[in-house]
Amino acid sequence: MMKTILLILLGGLFSSSACLAQNKPLEIFNQFTGKSWEGHYVDSEDSLLIHELKWEFILNSKGAKETKSVPEVGFEMETYFYYDWEKNQISFLSLINKEMNSNGKVVAEGPKIILEGKTFYSGGSSEFKKTFEVNEDGKLIDEFYRKKGDGWIRGHLIEYFQN
Repeated sequence: MMKTILLILLGGLFSSSACLAQNKPLEIFNQFTGKSWEGHYVDSEDSLLIHELKWEFILNSKGAKETKSVPEVGFEMETYFYYDWEKNQISFLSLINKEMNSNGKVVAEGPKIILEGKTFYSGGSSEFKKTFEVNEDGKLIDEFYRKKGDGWIRGHLIEYFQN
């Protein structure tokens, strides 16, 4: 009898832990949110362009929002992250002022956050991967890759510092 009660209690503990983890999947963004970041391309002719980035939780932490702008070239993007119950994953939607939008899924590999998706524009679409990671120096590293043939080519590398 005592073993049965213990098994029921342990089962409830583990299932409630799983429920708790599922109810707070956006916690993977904790390392970025509540901070303003400013960065530059690394090793690029456009290294002087200032990229402004801000992360925040929205809708009582049921969503997260990344706002990016590059004022000198008039670039603006808002990305919304949410838990997609139908797909059982964190999904995202990016709205970009350059007549483009993107969507896809988010995967966490340790401290690295990986966005996998497609960008859509009037001439078609392209696959991409983008990673975010805060390194040991406290910099937020943003690497973007686009699909070309069977491989991936780096589109950009941006280092952000807390502002």
